Amino acid sequence: ARASSRLPEKRVGTIPAHLRRARAACKRGAIDPAGRAARVAVNKATDLPMKQTVNLAGGRCYLAIPGPSVIPDEVLRAMHRPAPNIYAGEIEALAAGLVRDLKTVPPPRHSATIYISNGHGVWEAALANTVAPGERVLVPATGRFGHGWAEVARGLGAEVEMLDFGKSAPWDMDRIADTLRADTGKRIKAVPAVHVDTSTSIRNDVAGLRAVLDDLGHPALLMGD
Repeated sequence: ARASSRLPEKRVGTIPAHLRRARAACKRGAIDPAGRAARVAVNKATDLPMKQTVNLAGGRCYLAIPGPSVIPDEVLRAMHRPAPNIYAGEIEALAAGLVRDLKTVPPPRHSATIYISNGHGVWEAALANTVAPGERVLVPATGRFGHGWAEVARGLGAEVEMLDFGKSAPWDMDRIADTLRADTGKRIKAVPAVHVDTSTSIRNDVAGLRAVLDDLGHPALLMGD
């Protein structure tokens, strides 16, 4: 018998395996059809119209909002383990090491405290421990997080004086100095200041603000986020 040299016939009407898997993943929500997706046109031979496309998201999905950081793969791999005993053993050494390491961020003479909250909870704790209801705080804002800290202060009963510098420029030190200079009664007790407002990516000069307070001899407490 003569061997046939014809190639196997293409199965008309079937969808390639990789497209079937992609469609199933999209239906499960495992692949986000939005964002940077590879748009793959499906051939007429499939059961989809030619004009219809399948979106294939490439890579890992990230939460693209201000605040969360991308966790390195080696950290994610290290977390793939059972939870430790929370009352004894390695968790005690871990907690002690965290506090020791955190104390290298501020000057060593200061203490470090870990709050079980996000940054908004630390805003509240910082104000609740330093500012009494009715006292005034000066908030220079360059985005949503400056305004958010001011809202927390108002919620605790503080009197808030806001200096809004918009969403495209850092603090104007002269304007801040004028406001502090006009506070002849030294009623401003604290200056809650956001270093980098992640909602706008504006980076502010915290050291320069500290210098303004020192030059004016103003006793307000500089609080940095």
